[in-house]
Amino acid sequence: MDGAIALIREVYGELSELWKGFCEKHMDLFSITCDEYALLLSNDIDDLEVLLKRKDEIINEIKILELRRRDIIEFINNSKLFETKISSAGELLLQLQKYEEKMQERHLFRYNALLLDVIDKIRTQNKKTQMYLNKSLISIREIREGIMGKKECKIYNANGMTSAATNKR
Repeated sequence: MDGAIALIREVYGELSELWKGFCEKHMDLFSITCDEYALLLSNDIDDLEVLLKRKDEIINEIKILELRRRDIIEFINNSKLFETKISSAGELLLQLQKYEEKMQERHLFRYNALLLDVIDKIRTQNKKTQMYLNKSLISIREIREGIMGKKECKIYNANGMTSAATNKR
């Protein structure tokens, strides 16, 4: 039993460091997402292109961390450390929650709470960026239609389906 507890402590420490890495990378991603929105508002396309490349790099770094997490889950399943097979990060956290209480450590729980908060902030910022882009595309379409001399109107039927009708000026 002491060997299992020692292995759990080792895995717990490794997972805590991994979750810390997730938090750091997601904070970087959040910062870049906010900068992306600011650059869109200021129409600074050159800096935006550089920023988007860095954003892709961070996303790839997060993918590497996710692969490491999968490897750890596979190791845990192969070592039969827990009675049930773990197939997701959520299941892993639930299993480790019992041991966190016994070991009187809450690092993983705190990192996970922080990670969920940051992910929620990224989603919110992405929604703002998407709304800005949608409004921009609508404006561009209206300008284009004004220049081309045709306006497209949408007609809705009783089922709420749309069909386009084109009016020539």
